[in-house]
Amino acid sequence: MSTVMPFLRRNALALFVLAYASSAAVLHPGVFMDIFPMYVRKLVVLSPLIGFLALLSVMIARYRSEGALCPLLAQAALKVFWPALFMCLGFSAFTTFKLAIPGVVPFYLDPVLADLDAMLHGAQPGLVLHKLLPEVLEWPLTLVYGPLWAVVWVGGFFAVAVYGDRQLRRRYWWTCALSLFGLGTVLATALSSVGPIYYEAVYGDPRYSDLTAAIFASGPGGQVKGVSTYLWTTYTTGSNSFGTGISAMPSMHVAVATVQTLAAFSVSRILGAVLGCFALCIQFGSVYLGWHYALDGYVSALFVASVWCAVSALQTRRKAAGAMAEPDGLAA
Repeated sequence: MSTVMPFLRRNALALFVLAYASSAAVLHPGVFMDIFPMYVRKLVVLSPLIGFLALLSVMIARYRSEGALCPLLAQAALKVFWPALFMCLGFSAFTTFKLAIPGVVPFYLDPVLADLDAMLHGAQPGLVLHKLLPEVLEWPLTLVYGPLWAVVWVGGFFAVAVYGDRQLRRRYWWTCALSLFGLGTVLATALSSVGPIYYEAVYGDPRYSDLTAAIFASGPGGQVKGVSTYLWTTYTTGSNSFGTGISAMPSMHVAVATVQTLAAFSVSRILGAVLGCFALCIQFGSVYLGWHYALDGYVSALFVASVWCAVSALQTRRKAAGAMAEPDGLAA
């Protein structure tokens, strides 16, 4: 027992992710074995970008160091490898469970979410945002919500991996892992919903027909329609593909943006403010493009902030007690 407990504490996060991935592999083996190689291949394709971001992070974090750059890069590569592997495992589990949602809990909550959204905002938030946003900003918003979100997510994850603050790394990765599991699997299954863009297709109610018409008539409407059709086709055919699955509540886009913002504020107020604006754009875009109800983002941001604060409080309490803070189990 004297050796077991230190081992569990030292590797708690790694064991948590392994348990998450293992449960997905056991419950849905065919889906998981289809999805996991897809994430690995994507990671290999993105490796040049990851390498560049790691190099940039090392240069920024250690710009005062007089040591040679090659040893620093070797150390950075080692710090990135294990997080990359566990990222693939965690996201494979997330996607596996996401694809399984309608089979476990059929979509049901959208009418309630739509009513709450309208009651809270006095109207359909999506239609209001379409009246507010100038046409010239439609494409930039779409690019921020899509490609830029992915770059910030991957870049932020691996920048934290090579960043010198161990406490920040632990806090960041625990928040990511608990949010992915708590929001992306547990709550997403319990609150099974599709979002405004699929409302009529699932419920036969044209409640959001004006919003979808406005979305498809906008500049990026063709792209949005293409993505929504692709996701719907994979859902109806039961195919297992990278980045698929339909789930509205809660918003993982907003959750990821919130984690990046909190981590950025831990490094710099200016960087935090920039990422905070980015998170607001993601929330705006999720509603404007019809993927989410406004409530989806609110719940996600509140959950992530609560987990971040809880982990921070635990670290502070352990430090005050003179004990070592919990190891992340992935990197030193």
